[in-house]
Amino acid sequence: MPPKVTDGGPHMKPPIGEKDAGEIVPPWMRQTDAGYLYLDKYAGEPCPTEAYGDFNRDGGPGEYTVTWGICVALRTLEGSALLDGKPVVGSSEIQLQAANYGSQIIRNIETGGHYDIKVMRTRYDLLKYHPEGIWPNHKGFAELGFIDMAKDQHKDLAVTSHRVRGGAFFGGLPFNSVQYPPDVYLRAAGIPPDQHSSSTSVGGTYELALMDGQMALLLNSPPTALQGTELIDYPLTWSFTLDQPQGFDINIPGSELEGNITIDGQPLPDRMAGDDFELDFTPSGQAVVAVTHHEGGLAGFHSQLPKGKYAVSLSFDSIPDKHLPAQLWNKTVSQTIDLNGNATLSKNFNTIPIEGGITIDGKSPLVNPGYNWVLYMYAYASSTESWFFTYYKVPLDSGSFNLRAFPGTYYVAIQLGDQLSPDLVDGFYRISTKKEMYTATSLPIEIETALFSGHLLIDGQPPPVGMEAGTITLRQSDESYTRRVFTGEDGAFQLRVPKGAYEVFFTINRDTYPQYASGRERLVGRLELFTDQATDLIYDTVPVAGPLRVDGKMVDDRLGGDDVQVLMTRRQDKTSWVWGFPGGTPNFYMRVPQGLYDMSFGILQDAMPNTAWGTAPLGYSVPAFSPYLPPPPAR
Repeated sequence: MPPKVTDGGPHMKPPIGEKDAGEIVPPWMRQTDAGYLYLDKYAGEPCPTEAYGDFNRDGGPGEYTVTWGICVALRTLEGSALLDGKPVVGSSEIQLQAANYGSQIIRNIETGGHYDIKVMRTRYDLLKYHPEGIWPNHKGFAELGFIDMAKDQHKDLAVTSHRVRGGAFFGGLPFNSVQYPPDVYLRAAGIPPDQHSSSTSVGGTYELALMDGQMALLLNSPPTALQGTELIDYPLTWSFTLDQPQGFDINIPGSELEGNITIDGQPLPDRMAGDDFELDFTPSGQAVVAVTHHEGGLAGFHSQLPKGKYAVSLSFDSIPDKHLPAQLWNKTVSQTIDLNGNATLSKNFNTIPIEGGITIDGKSPLVNPGYNWVLYMYAYASSTESWFFTYYKVPLDSGSFNLRAFPGTYYVAIQLGDQLSPDLVDGFYRISTKKEMYTATSLPIEIETALFSGHLLIDGQPPPVGMEAGTITLRQSDESYTRRVFTGEDGAFQLRVPKGAYEVFFTINRDTYPQYASGRERLVGRLELFTDQATDLIYDTVPVAGPLRVDGKMVDDRLGGDDVQVLMTRRQDKTSWVWGFPGGTPNFYMRVPQGLYDMSFGILQDAMPNTAWGTAPLGYSVPAFSPYLPPPPAR
């Protein structure tokens, strides 16, 4: 049965594209008729005629309802699940992936190794398989190539694995045995692409298992295993072939590093229980491979590192402070240090004072010591050091501040929110794109706002009082602000926004409006907020309704919330929309702003027994238009 458009009145509108016999069918509706061809390479299939028989068309006089059935075809994938030539005992995880969609399932394998699952009909670029039993905490998939699930498929899944065992020594000493996280954690990158396996060493020996292949071996070890040094994807070997049980000794030669890191001649403060800062060690052309962890308040440090040459940087993540950053990332300590032998490293970071105050529309924020306002400062790279960034989290016990900063040229922004001022939007307000701070610096933060007020009407009605209607987003160039909306009885809202010209978007809250698809809808193309403005926000939608079936059956209500979802991309502006269906009824009813929507379908985890969860394209577009609404603007 072809999709139809009805107005909820005593008569039906003709199918899109047919002669309207004088009925009101707007011209843009005809132009969106892309045909209703259901291709068997997609998940969508025609709904049977009888599925429309008991469909109760919602809608009242003057309301167009787009009638459209959503029926999803499943296909069967079955075969044998094998590990090392034997049937899998336990479960297996199967993934089917494509560029923009995919599905997965974890399934207990039947006695004898047989598996049988349902998958949404479509073609998948990659079939991936991981059986239980390789090693207790092994992760990673064997890639088995393209699979066409436009039809039922028989596919035997098989991988082979072998044990890897050997010694585990760092700087001539055995690894400390650590249960969690395990002290020997290997990432094997190659063929298969990425697998992980770990073990707790005993007396300097370890054992684990990997899938066979050719790979690089990268070691991850927690600091408790290596006298305070953490290894992150540390390369043990770039070429390792596994096709039989192998011995592989982890024997990392080490060098000792002693030194002292200070700020303004003082040890980094001891602000937290445990570690206060870390030093990151990066070989040339690579990512960080080693991190040493240190307590604050001490005059110096002593660490053991793998031999090599490194760039060294300082980072920490601490608690709010009235003067020093709460967070620091990637501050250069040394551009290069040679640790092929023992070495020393001392660095003092001088800081400069930054004094200023915060005013919003000429007034200081209300004192609130329980709130920490946030200043973000990103330092640009220079000829002598790399970029770094800092976060200041400062108790709001005064409108003025006195901070200490590392010299540099910064991008500076402050985080806004209604804790600073009533009704203020959320987001980062740019103070300066390039603020030079090499000597004592004044940093006044002066924010001028305008009041944006009006009424929010959703399909002509104000939202329920006291409930979140959705989120208003205001965007200009590279800045945007948001505000969750709780309206008054007549839909009234107000918010304060930094002065400027904005596009205004609204995203509906599906908890309050479960029948509505949620996505970002532009309601105002340009709002001049250089002075206070009153502008109503009108959010109109079109009802779309019809039968919903998966594999020819009604969707059961199993999860207590959404069981399946419809995911849509609107052609006009490429915005994404999602609507969820809780199951338990044969028909669906949703509302969505006008547009032509490319449709995909999602099954949530455990919503359907023996069925892979994920998303797949339906293969058609739904024209959601109404003659009672103006055509959507060109985007």
